[in-house]
Amino acid sequence: MRLVQEARREDPELSPNAAVVRIGSRVGVNADTLRGWCKQADIDAGKRPGTTTDEAQRIKQLEAEVRELKRSNAGAGPQVRPVAGQHSAQDRGGGLQRFCTHGRTARTGRSGKFDRRAARAEVAAGPE
Repeated sequence: MRLVQEARREDPELSPNAAVVRIGSRVGVNADTLRGWCKQADIDAGKRPGTTTDEAQRIKQLEAEVRELKRSNAGAGPQVRPVAGQHSAQDRGGGLQRFCTHGRTARTGRSGKFDRRAARAEVAAGPE
């Protein structure tokens, strides 16, 4: 970028594109790559509107943080707690285990899957 700026200072009639092509061929850098670097240097210096390198880095960091938070929240799911004061049937050697989910009692089999029929029957039966 410095070489491009120096070339333009030495030859004021040299266009930015011609300066990039000339310097790029001398240093062995693709002209489009060098043009992008010059553009980003102008943005970082405040000469052009756009996202600065520091802002882009901060955005990337925040996006990674959001992804991590979403990943951790997705794994949490609804909180399931054992019913207070009750021992699970599995503790007594039975096949069902009782859990409280948001104030409702539901049963899960040994596989840990929610048993909808058992939950409906339990709700229909009312409190114990």
